[in-house]
Amino acid sequence: MGNLEAEKYEEQGEVLSLLLDIQRKSAPIELSIGWVNVSGTVQQGIVIKSAPPLAVQKLVEAGYCLDIMQQGVRVYKV
Repeated sequence: MGNLEAEKYEEQGEVLSLLLDIQRKSAPIELSIGWVNVSGTVQQGIVIKSAPPLAVQKLVEAGYCLDIMQQGVRVYKV
């Protein structure tokens, strides 16, 4: 595994940890790890399917970008 992949996995772990902390104090969060785009290609990343508004607020405060897609809300850092 290269450095870029290792960084990506570490970042995803941080997102999952943050979402777990949020879920402990609020409503359940439904997410997907990876998705299929419109051309049928599998993509890596975390997509929130359902979450309380607090989750969005905390993710933005932590510096994450949120991208609304047909599959849900993609969470990533630039």
